[in-house]
Amino acid sequence: MNIYQENRKYWDQRVAVHVESEFYDVASWKGGKSSLNPPELELLPANLKDVRILHLMCHFGQDSISLSRMGARVTGVDFSSKAIIQAKSFAEELGQTTKFVQSNLYELEEHSLGEYDIVYMSYGTLLWLDDLSKWAQIVAKHLKPYGKLILVDFHPVCSTVGDDGSLFHYPYFNRQPIVETTTGSYADPESNVGGTNITFNYSFQDILDSILKAGLRLEKFKEWDYSPYPCFSWLEGENGMFRHRSKVDIPYVYGLIAEK
Repeated sequence: MNIYQENRKYWDQRVAVHVESEFYDVASWKGGKSSLNPPELELLPANLKDVRILHLMCHFGQDSISLSRMGARVTGVDFSSKAIIQAKSFAEELGQTTKFVQSNLYELEEHSLGEYDIVYMSYGTLLWLDDLSKWAQIVAKHLKPYGKLILVDFHPVCSTVGDDGSLFHYPYFNRQPIVETTTGSYADPESNVGGTNITFNYSFQDILDSILKAGLRLEKFKEWDYSPYPCFSWLEGENGMFRHRSKVDIPYVYGLIAEK
């Protein structure tokens, strides 16, 4: 089974569903609401005027365009051709200069995109990658000297929770691909999209080792006790703060800054 092909088909199916979903609230975003959340805004520089940002795994471009609205010079990358077509359409419609490139992350160097002040990634990204060492090396190559990787993602503990909310239903040290055939989407569970996806659970050791071995220096690390998205069936909450329905006190999101 080809991981890249299966996952790309999976995500191609979901672009139209996500654009129409309440989860992504495209109408409010088009009207000027930022798609960025407090965790990533805390890590990003307050002034993004003319800052060059490479946004990896950008989906249909909401965050990329939100960063452009803040003054950054943004290039968004995603492996889904349908996502990139939609992202380009939104950028044109909203009068933004955000650039978008369709590419498998591991083939990114073929596009000669140059070096950036920031490589940015957020929420549900690393679990789709089968080689973190190569990922970190690619990130380092696209950072200028003293450039920064800014990563915000769901905490590895969340990957251990079962669909029924049971803690440690899945092992923390899961070293094998997780192959699932599912219907629906986190953005619209009732949608009729289906397909097979292949993901990977990574421990913090896996993540940090890959970053450090690529020559980056960990500058900041933080954990948050809520998720800004209700993307798991066991989450409950409101106003952008969602937690386990049992009220158990676990971490939901982590963020880091690593400098070249």
